[in-house]
Amino acid sequence: VVGADNCGTYTWKQAILAEEKGTPMYLSVERAAKAAWALYKYGEWLRKNNKYEDYVERFRKIIGY
Repeated sequence: VVGADNCGTYTWKQAILAEEKGTPMYLSVERAAKAAWALYKYGEWLRKNNKYEDYVERFRKIIGY
C-alpha cells in the first residue's frame, strides 16, 4: 500500500498518521503510482525466483499476522 498527499492541511495530518502506521506517502499521485508499480515488479521478481512465499511469511511474522 502506498499513498499520495496533495499537501492540504487535512490530508497532511492524515498522511502523518498513515506514515506512523507504516504506509509510505508521496507528494504526488505520479510518485505513488511509480512506487506501487515498483512493488508490483518486485513481487513478479520474487515469484519468478521462487522467493515470494518466504518473503510473505517473513512479512507476516513482522506484522503479527
